Amino acid sequence: MKDILNWLEGVEQSAADLYRKASEIFSCDSRFSAFLNLLAEEELEHQRLINTAVELMEGKTEQESGIIVDEKIRAKVEAPLEKAKAGLDAGTMTKAAMMESVVEAEFSEWNDIFLYAMETLKGEGRQFQAAASEIVQHRKEIAVFLGRFPEAPQNLEQLLQPRIWTTRYLVVEDDPAIGRLLKGLLARQGEVVIANDGEAGLALLCQEHFDVVISDIDMPRLNGIELYLRALEVDTELKNRFIFFTGTENADHLEFCKTTGVTCLRKPSPLTKIRGAVSAVTEKKLAIN
Repeated sequence: MKDILNWLEGVEQSAADLYRKASEIFSCDSRFSAFLNLLAEEELEHQRLINTAVELMEGKTEQESGIIVDEKIRAKVEAPLEKAKAGLDAGTMTKAAMMESVVEAEFSEWNDIFLYAMETLKGEGRQFQAAASEIVQHRKEIAVFLGRFPEAPQNLEQLLQPRIWTTRYLVVEDDPAIGRLLKGLLARQGEVVIANDGEAGLALLCQEHFDVVISDIDMPRLNGIELYLRALEVDTELKNRFIFFTGTENADHLEFCKTTGVTCLRKPSPLTKIRGAVSAVTEKKLAIN
């Protein structure tokens, strides 16, 4: 977790510096400049939260992370910030391009990873518990404010409007932080429903159709293996649409995954690997259909 926090701290600082500089460069547009300055202040507040988290972790056993923020994801988050900085430095950055960079960065995996870290650390203090609602508000502020300008990116309306999805994902996970992260990771691709244990997941599978099921194994009430077996009684085709994402060390459970051929991702796994496994299931389903 410390590695993720250190990376996030650097990204928050880079974003704050970028937004502050952009605010000065676009000072002739008072509304846009004030908005950029507000973003800078909010990023600095996020950085302060991360600093607090790092300080609280000093001298303690490092908290394990259920995910790995791999280089591909880091590059994706950092790229729009670096591109915008280069444009500002060269004096070529337009207002429309700056808006696009803000949207591309803020609606990437960046804030989902930040939320995951804060959710994981929520037991350390109420300031971490408040971070989730603040991030949601942060994104709403960006979408609503930029929507007032004719230069707003074309994809902004998609971020504001609910969609009718053809692909549905069920995440069965008793760790709220991981559940929230997986929802953020998949939300651009379809509708994501969260169940916080196996029984809740089974009830949903009995009532609704899901194209992909991502489930933990070690859960209360009904573990992931039992969920899988009972889900096949409802729909045998679910065997091709199931992914286990687990930190289990139970030899029987691991052997079950191996002998049945069910996709099993071990915690922690890189975010790109999780996304790739989900894409493999949906692409296979499309090929069959």
